[in-house]
Amino acid sequence: MTFKELNREQIIQLKQSLLCEVAMDEDGHLSLSWGELASADELVSDELVEQAYGDCVFTEEDFF
Repeated sequence: MTFKELNREQIIQLKQSLLCEVAMDEDGHLSLSWGELASADELVSDELVEQAYGDCVFTEEDFF
């Protein structure tokens, strides 16, 4: 499925992944709170997620 076919929950999971990527330090530690992860939908725009993942093809197994 393409980005346009993802449901809201799947898009939020991608937003959480993006937050984790930018919050990772050089040692592989996350500097991210649970609150920030829970607020990923408000912190990361849909447009940014589409820019990052718009060319990807997903399967159901890509999401939990």
